[in-house]
Amino acid sequence: MTLAGDATVMAGSGTVFLTAVACAFALGACGSPGSRWSELTRRPDIDEAVARYGELTNEIAGALSAKFGLPPWETADDRDPGCADFPEAAPGDALTSTRTSSTPARIPPDQWPRAAITVERTASAHGFTIDDLGSRSVSFHDAYAAKLTVDATSESTTIRVRTGCHLLPEAKQRASRAP
Repeated sequence: MTLAGDATVMAGSGTVFLTAVACAFALGACGSPGSRWSELTRRPDIDEAVARYGELTNEIAGALSAKFGLPPWETADDRDPGCADFPEAAPGDALTSTRTSSTPARIPPDQWPRAAITVERTASAHGFTIDDLGSRSVSFHDAYAAKLTVDATSESTTIRVRTGCHLLPEAKQRASRAP
């Protein structure tokens, strides 16, 4: 065997070891299923979350409309059963929700920096942290894994909030009564 071959074997062993360490760390960071369930039960229920994010969407739409003279917004809500992030939640007990608000008007490209600042101020006041700022889009997340995105295309302006996983109110009540 050549020296290069020995280095490859050693590097391969190191990779396996590092991978094992990373997996162990990740599993420990994720916590046990019980602690993840506990985290889910401490979150607001889905109705509370939807109301909170609805207020955020309305505030952003109002601020953008006031600054840029945008016409009325149309809003649609959609709920998706189940949560991949919390597989320990029984089917039908947890879900995510998406609210989309849009207006057929656009924010002029040269005004996008002002719009992004307006959105960031409002989002941060609601506990959101910026993830990405693009030339016509900005996205954020919060502590409950909600994702907020505002896009200003050449035809329209859209605000979208997708919640993280939240229990239905009745599932949260059952969980609070559990021993």
